[in-house]
Amino acid sequence: MTSTIKELINSSNNNNNNNNSNIKTLNHFIFKEVSIFLANKSTFKELLEYALISKKSFEIFRNIISYNGNICSIVFPFSSLKDYARNSYYNQHRNNTSTYKFKLLQNKETEFLSISIKTVKLDTMKSFLKKVFPNLKNVNIFNKYKTKYHLNKYKLDIGDNQEEEEEEVDDELHEFYDDTHKGFYSFERVYIDWDINRLPFSNKNEMDDIGSNISKAMNYQFSFKGIEKLKPRKIYFNSAKNYGIHLYGTDSILNYTSIRTIKFENNPSTPLFIKKALSLKNIKSLSLNLNNNSGKNGGSLEIDQCDFVYNVFKDANLEENSTLQRLVFKSIFHENDNMNCQRINRDPILFFTLLKSNNSLNTLGLEFFDIKNYKQLEPLLELKNIKTLYIYPNNIVQTLLHCLDNSNIKQLKIHIDNHTNDLDSHSEEILLGFFKKNNTIKKIVIEYLTLQQHQLHYTNFNKLEAGTSNNLKYTPTSISIQSQPQQIESPSNAKINSLNNLYE
Repeated sequence: MTSTIKELINSSNNNNNNNNSNIKTLNHFIFKEVSIFLANKSTFKELLEYALISKKSFEIFRNIISYNGNICSIVFPFSSLKDYARNSYYNQHRNNTSTYKFKLLQNKETEFLSISIKTVKLDTMKSFLKKVFPNLKNVNIFNKYKTKYHLNKYKLDIGDNQEEEEEEVDDELHEFYDDTHKGFYSFERVYIDWDINRLPFSNKNEMDDIGSNISKAMNYQFSFKGIEKLKPRKIYFNSAKNYGIHLYGTDSILNYTSIRTIKFENNPSTPLFIKKALSLKNIKSLSLNLNNNSGKNGGSLEIDQCDFVYNVFKDANLEENSTLQRLVFKSIFHENDNMNCQRINRDPILFFTLLKSNNSLNTLGLEFFDIKNYKQLEPLLELKNIKTLYIYPNNIVQTLLHCLDNSNIKQLKIHIDNHTNDLDSHSEEILLGFFKKNNTIKKIVIEYLTLQQHQLHYTNFNKLEAGTSNNLKYTPTSISIQSQPQQIESPSNAKINSLNNLYE
């Protein structure tokens, strides 16, 4: 791609006549559109490469980054940005214009930045950024941010001096922590967690309504008003492990149109929430926890528990949704505590009928289901837009057998947590051996909740990889197995039998 873009950029800046009819010259207006597209698809390093092709291209990309940073996908790690910006700042104030003007990121002109942070105080960072970027209007925090909006400002500020300031508590309770620091920050990904002592209040009225009534809190319709000014695109809901509480009144989060992705980590997703979410055009991704207990206000469904999943999504009009791109759902049914739960249908066949006319989903979660035979997944052959599957560890074998016939599937994801069975050594061997039989799947990703799990499988995969052509990639929380391109025959019964032999 880079070489093609270089040719286009060079041709757009070439004023000389060229007799080579194969070279297409871009006019100024088209080139600007191409540049904006690149700014939204490239890393800073790639943009720097494009910018250095010519003087004109440098000016165009410099102006995009400085004045239209909100349309760029570039995310600057604050640790790197700090050094870069400080050097530019000193060059500027020392009148060293010969150096400053060749900076792609111009301190004086920059109005918008998207950055990632680790351990840094937002107020301290704001002071630095306002100093070196005097015209900076907004900073978007890209990585997951644990919001404090529901924590009382007074309690945050006084620390251990609460007894000394006891008389001021009533006057200060209405003040809630401002994560945005007066609108300076917005947040790409907001993480909201709570427990029985720390509920997601947005104002004093909500605090007064609930008081210390935990039962009322479970079914209370929280407004999440504090989220509105954060302008997040992704929301993560989580009930803390210690002193956690399930909240069933979370529907109001759907009122904020900046949100594109919602992920429930261990809090139930009610049928009412699902129905409302699937009716909205702005929601592109949902990660849900299905539970047969939806609280008093969770939306009651008079349905046979046997086909709970089908009926929840049927009632939510999944068939009519044309904008959702990612749907992942797990079960948090308490099957050991409820004898009726043994009747729950975990065969996906009926659920697949809701997707027959769907053309928008590209990622689907099958973790709720029990796949006993790969033929249960045959309806996926007709859903050619689905490229990624999330699967339960117990379903690895049957899913891989299906993928021998389904060339549409390019990626599998397996999430290991406290509620799922871990991979055994045989499963590890199967995953590595699979790429000897198939070259349509490009990657299998195993995500781990605990460091101990990750370290164990890191060691095992490392041993098993010897003598194979797989590429193993490791991060602190996952292992990726990537295939090597190779020529193989099309799927057949012989191949399925061969793969079955590997599993025996």
